[in-house]
Amino acid sequence: MKTTFMPSGKNVCLLLIPLLAFLATSCSDDESPVGENSKADFTSYSISGFDAKAQIDAENSTVYVQLPYSVTDLSSLRPEITVSDGATVSINYEPQVSGASEMDFSNLVLYTVTSADKSTSRRWRVTVTNNSHTSRYGMGNCLTAEVSNDGSSPDGFYMQQQHTGANSDDNCGPACSAMALKWAYPDSRYSVEDARNETPYSEIDGGIWWYPRDVYNFLNNHGVQAYYWDFWDSTFDYYVKTIRERLDEGNLAISCLKMSNISQQTAASKEYRTHKYYPGSNGHFLLIKGYRVVNGVTWFEVHDPWGLDLKYSDGTPYGSNRYYLANEVATSINHNSWTVIVPPAL
Repeated sequence: MKTTFMPSGKNVCLLLIPLLAFLATSCSDDESPVGENSKADFTSYSISGFDAKAQIDAENSTVYVQLPYSVTDLSSLRPEITVSDGATVSINYEPQVSGASEMDFSNLVLYTVTSADKSTSRRWRVTVTNNSHTSRYGMGNCLTAEVSNDGSSPDGFYMQQQHTGANSDDNCGPACSAMALKWAYPDSRYSVEDARNETPYSEIDGGIWWYPRDVYNFLNNHGVQAYYWDFWDSTFDYYVKTIRERLDEGNLAISCLKMSNISQQTAASKEYRTHKYYPGSNGHFLLIKGYRVVNGVTWFEVHDPWGLDLKYSDGTPYGSNRYYLANEVATSINHNSWTVIVPPAL
């Protein structure tokens, strides 16, 4: 009769110990820990020839590199990168090799990083810029010229036209005039409503809408030696060139245009400070206080009095230091050819 050996509990334990020991040593010592092969991160990012350290935000899949302001061309930079072990990098399905080719970083660059085991693909947004704000504001990354005539009032000089009396909706002219007066004379306590009450009806046609002449008269009546610049039969390029020259001299400019000619911001980010932030097509005064040239494009820095009580996350009003394309602001010459130039007080 065949005898079957049945191990006791003690013998079972003795048999399992060598088996467990075998299993424990059967894994290679250099095998990656669980999950490492599924990572798809940038672990370092730099631009060849520069010491600028990248800010890598793994949670939001962003990389930010700020180069010196003296770098005025971002169109041919060579990135040097490392990623998670075994991961691959591509742009529009084209594989990317660290340090192998030059790239244009004038605007945001989108990478795809794919993990070693192909289980994870992450989209990374990479910003390389030569300044601290134009990319955040939505203008692009390469700043080559800038002017801001901010004045010396400790609390700034921006004013919105909302809540300024019965004619609030039509008080853009008085608002720009009151702002310009405060810029010229920081101690001015003249409000938008004060400006409206001083000139309740336009000297041009007796209506409630102001014209450039009403702005001009108000400022000169208060000691600001404003003057006209007539752009009748001028080109948009001439307007932009002339206003930039006046801003370079330390002046402000006040123009009236159809707001249908200003693009509306459609980006999801509410922190972008480019284009108008409201629908609208009516005639409207803007106070131009500076400009930025980014990626070769001129943006005028304006105080837009149609504030709507809106504020950015840092508490500043939407209408303050907004950036509108200069060629779009130049359409004012087809609406009111006179622009009021406001010099500093003597």
